Amino acid sequence: MQTKRKYSWGYLALAVVVCGVLLVSWGNLRRKQRLSEPVELSVIVRWQSSEVWENIRRGIELAAQDYNLDVMYITLTDGNSVQEQETMIDRETQLDTQAILLAAADQEALCQTVEETQKKIPVICFESGTVCPEDVMCVSADNYAMGQELGKLLLAQGMEQGQVLLVGADSPCQSIQDRKAGVLSVLEDYPISTTVCSGLEEESELTEYDAVLALDTQPLEDAAQRLESHPQEVVLLGIGGNNRIAYHMEHNVIQGIVAQNEVGMGYLAAKQAADAVRTRASQEAPGIEYRVITKETMYERENEQLLFPFGL
Repeated sequence: MQTKRKYSWGYLALAVVVCGVLLVSWGNLRRKQRLSEPVELSVIVRWQSSEVWENIRRGIELAAQDYNLDVMYITLTDGNSVQEQETMIDRETQLDTQAILLAAADQEALCQTVEETQKKIPVICFESGTVCPEDVMCVSADNYAMGQELGKLLLAQGMEQGQVLLVGADSPCQSIQDRKAGVLSVLEDYPISTTVCSGLEEESELTEYDAVLALDTQPLEDAAQRLESHPQEVVLLGIGGNNRIAYHMEHNVIQGIVAQNEVGMGYLAAKQAADAVRTRASQEAPGIEYRVITKETMYERENEQLLFPFGL
């Protein structure tokens, strides 16, 4: 009788071991399948034109190749429209996208939509985030610090007093507000009068100001086009970097910029989204490099890589 009991316990132990091995094997198989399946990723930006964020998009496309992502890009018909972004987030969620990359148009107004969506799928912000009670990862350079560097760049031009126009500074998106705060923290101790505007109207006369500081790529390009016939008459500085901005620097229309690694930002944001879907593990947002660039330094190797990441 005792012998039979020993055999029974032995069979039971063997069965437990076999079940354990099968469960581990099944888990490994499912993990491999999950890693091999493409991740459906929706990218919702706050701009109307893809040209404004061409370097970010290229970074996302590189990550899509490396991490097997199926990417849908969504631009807005009305730039920085909170309502349109909310509609697009809801639509993409209903269409069973697995993760959303979002350049948030408003740091506060999108919180409810983002928080509700995060209960279903990962939402990762890039370039501009939110101030939701529930933390939402944002992959971006330090926008406040970039604003400070822009203010220092103005002082380095010998401009310690006068009239300064901040273009794009009343946008409710987080990145712009942080940049604005950074600029003003540097200029507040100087007799400099600042005027804020969202964008350049047809009647805007930039030559009325001693300097123009653009807090985003599109306003910087717009201001440069306006000042092409007045090179060096008005100090023009801004945050952003691409081929068109580099062209205006070469022709002395733009005196300096603060540029972030937009390709790296797009790549890392897409990678974070892929990891969030596949591993479901919490992660810390990676830091993004930024650099101060002038005409004299634009062809230094590190600066050239930011301005011309895919060659001249």
